[in-house]
Amino acid sequence: MKNLCKQNWYQITLLFLFCVTVFLRFYKLTVLPDVLHIDEAALGYNSWCLANYGTDRYLNVLPFYPQNFYGGQSPLYTYLVVLLIKFFGKGNLSVFLVRFPAAFASILLWITGTRSMSLIFDNKKITLAAALFLCFCPYFVMSGRYALDCNLMLCCISCSVLVLLLYLKTGKLHTLLLSGVCFGISLYSYALSYLIIPIFLVLISHSSARNIICMLPVIPLGNHSFSGAYHISHRLRAHVRCGSHFFLGKYKRYHKDYLDMWFLPFRCRT
Repeated sequence: MKNLCKQNWYQITLLFLFCVTVFLRFYKLTVLPDVLHIDEAALGYNSWCLANYGTDRYLNVLPFYPQNFYGGQSPLYTYLVVLLIKFFGKGNLSVFLVRFPAAFASILLWITGTRSMSLIFDNKKITLAAALFLCFCPYFVMSGRYALDCNLMLCCISCSVLVLLLYLKTGKLHTLLLSGVCFGISLYSYALSYLIIPIFLVLISHSSARNIICMLPVIPLGNHSFSGAYHISHRLRAHVRCGSHFFLGKYKRYHKDYLDMWFLPFRCRT
């Protein structure tokens, strides 16, 4: 038994860190943090409205970019929660369903980040150090416990980079195409990805310009693979007076009654 542990200490350590990562992301997910962030409530309420009525809280029919405070909201997280509400929540909303994509994305980030480090350095100690960092770093732990759309971007880009590294290692064309699709989907995770992804591709293009050029035409496939799931309808221009109360001005406070209404689906189970 001792010999077996010595021979497989690397795999056993990674498995242990993976279990710890899952535990830190899902332990009391609904109550830690105990306060629901206002962006979480807005995202959850939008998803609940879309899942049950096909409109967001501003009566926009299946909006491509749902509206949030002071602007839009990234669609990837919102529609992931919509699917969870439809298929697992049976139309009801819960804190767990809203935070589940963030927790799952944080675990996926640990997997892809650890694998990427092993491909880059091919050193067990460096890989374990990266796995340890991704497991216990407070930033990565908390990013998996808050339902914020920006938390998906790091996971999506990490998956894209991993697939790109697999292409550089294996030379298989389908991995290059899959990387382009992943980069395309990443554009819907957070608006900042529109800046980060082009800069990243430019920085690595000098060493593999031909490969990057081959990948660029496939990135729109990632866009269409997501946007094809939901059609873009014309917005309902129902200028109801109550809609103006959701947003009282760019620098004004929000009415408590409407803040309570955003939290209502979390409190009620119908």
